Amino acid sequence: MAKPLRYTGCWPPVDILDEYPKWVLATDEEGEPDQDETTIKPENQQAFISDETDFSVAFVSLANGTTARGVLSFINGKVDAVDVFDGRDWWRIRSERGGWISFADTWVPAEQRRPSVSLSDENLFPAQVNSRLPGRSGMAVTFTIPLGPDRRVKAKRPWYRFW
Repeated sequence: MAKPLRYTGCWPPVDILDEYPKWVLATDEEGEPDQDETTIKPENQQAFISDETDFSVAFVSLANGTTARGVLSFINGKVDAVDVFDGRDWWRIRSERGGWISFADTWVPAEQRRPSVSLSDENLFPAQVNSRLPGRSGMAVTFTIPLGPDRRVKAKRPWYRFW
């Protein structure tokens, strides 16, 4: 039986993200039933984004005036991706070479793929991203994903995936 508050290959429901805004990869639990290298669990402390944080909840203010829930993915303390829940499904924008690219999970059969968005979509971008929790310095992680040309990445198979 899987441990409680473990999610494999998907993000937790929004109400769980609201209660536990910080998550880490459960690499110490690989081999447990129903868990693998994509399994996440809440980080022990939930007060601020730490060096151990792999994922943290954010608020994403979209160009159309709506605010969506997002999850920041960190690699070596830097934001690598932003996953955004649009009320129906999750879509991803990734950081690459100082800019942003839309993401398409092409390794998944077409009927199972999550949506992909265009950076030139004026309903979505520019998007203001603000972490729900502060970093250790006390400041929120905040940045803008600009409206721009659509640079799409078709990933072969990332080292982790969530949808």
